[in-house]
Amino acid sequence: MSKRNFYGTGWAAAEEYGGRTSKVPRCAVAGCGKGSRGASGRCKAHGGGKLCEEPGCKAASVYGGKANRCITHGGGQRCEEPGCDKGAYSRGVCVKHGGGPRCEEPGCGKAAAKGRDEYLCKNHGGGKRCEEPNCSKSAIGPTKR
Repeated sequence: MSKRNFYGTGWAAAEEYGGRTSKVPRCAVAGCGKGSRGASGRCKAHGGGKLCEEPGCKAASVYGGKANRCITHGGGQRCEEPGCDKGAYSRGVCVKHGGGPRCEEPGCGKAAAKGRDEYLCKNHGGGKRCEEPNCSKSAIGPTKR
């Protein structure tokens, strides 16, 4: 037996929360199980919640920093390194100053690149790679033609 919220989507199943039911209604987009934000009935990824107040910006606003702004326009927690105005990723600092996952190669402290299972920087094989035969360089842009 499942309850339905106003938007016609189900409440979170009890199994998902260790026997507890979530009081947060699910996103109204079919197949999305994330919690909805605000009166739109959609999750952040599908346009729910407040948007950045910068003219022309359609990104979601984040808590902290300048009110009702996205990370790019000054919202959210900022890097604690003096003179840096970038958004903090983790540990209170941006990726450049040590926030986020680091390369696992011994002696390397660079930021790990996205797109692979291991935490490696681009120099050590992390991130997207070129798909041309006999090429092991990192890819810039799309890898499919």
